[in-house]
Amino acid sequence: YMNANGTSIRKKCGITYSIVQDLVERFSENIISIYGIGSFFDRKLPDDWIKNDIDMICIVKSIEKIPKLQDWTDVRRLDYKKGSYTANVFFNSFEGLKHKEAYEKESWANYKWALLDFEIPQNSVILYGKLFFDELPELDSIPYDYEDLLRRAFYHLDTCFRSKNVEESMNKFTKGVFKFAFLICAYFDEFFKFTSIFDITSKINELVKDEKIDTYLYEIILTCAKYRRGIQFSEKLSIKR
Repeated sequence: YMNANGTSIRKKCGITYSIVQDLVERFSENIISIYGIGSFFDRKLPDDWIKNDIDMICIVKSIEKIPKLQDWTDVRRLDYKKGSYTANVFFNSFEGLKHKEAYEKESWANYKWALLDFEIPQNSVILYGKLFFDELPELDSIPYDYEDLLRRAFYHLDTCFRSKNVEESMNKFTKGVFKFAFLICAYFDEFFKFTSIFDITSKINELVKDEKIDTYLYEIILTCAKYRRGIQFSEKLSIKR
């Protein structure tokens, strides 16, 4: 994924390499693949997009061999702090990815969204191991869970309202808007399969041109995208919310 330029890109590659190296040293016999997902690895986003959060998924043979995040959940996660970067590595078993019921015990993520990341090459970057998308369930056989997607958008918006930290609140606001925009894309096109903010924004623009949705949502998304590039909101956050 080294397709950009400059010291910052080399630094980012060094950070992800060090995390992958640590994971392999600790769980080498159990690891099948390690994927990078989200905006940090999104090659379609502009170079000035703020990418301080690193999301990675480690696919393992047995989830039981990975320490639990907390006793009350089966979710496994490791966190890394690398300078100004925060990395979250989530673990999923290969069997869990093939069966929704098992997956939902191992993960807090939306099942179909997870499959999109693994089965559509544009949605992720493989950092270690082998590709296995041809061994996963057919995407078109799994319907979108619109209620779950809506809950996830509302979760970020609710956190936005509750947060007393302005920067955190604005970050959550943009996440909620992007999640809601993906829901709209999937609602009007059940075969929509891209998780990149670039693709979501393009689809929303297409829906506006087709007069299926109001232009205001597209304008809000563009405003959020500008914020993620370091451009502050032109209106007070309370008005946007």
